[in-house]
Amino acid sequence: MPKKGSKAEKKVASYLKRKGAKVEISPGSKGSADIIAKWSSGKRWLIQVKSSSRGKVKSLSSKERHNLLQRAKRNKAVAVKAEVVRGKINFKSIKSGRELKP
Repeated sequence: MPKKGSKAEKKVASYLKRKGAKVEISPGSKGSADIIAKWSSGKRWLIQVKSSSRGKVKSLSSKERHNLLQRAKRNKAVAVKAEVVRGKINFKSIKSGRELKP
């Protein structure tokens, strides 16, 4: 049985593909980003996925946040947190906290 985290990552990846992004899932969730999404416009998102079946997802640790922001800066990408709660996906900019739409 797949772990909750990898199930959520697959859900987010599938959603982003339907929105037109090319998607790479990090094997074993190693590294700062669980998912890299690239659009034909050249826009790139480095995504950390957090999920909950109870309604509240965990915050990123300060280390996760720092590493993802640094990697995004190096790659000219947007650092994004994808929250999967009860099957609904929300995307937020890690830098500004603003909600994002793919």
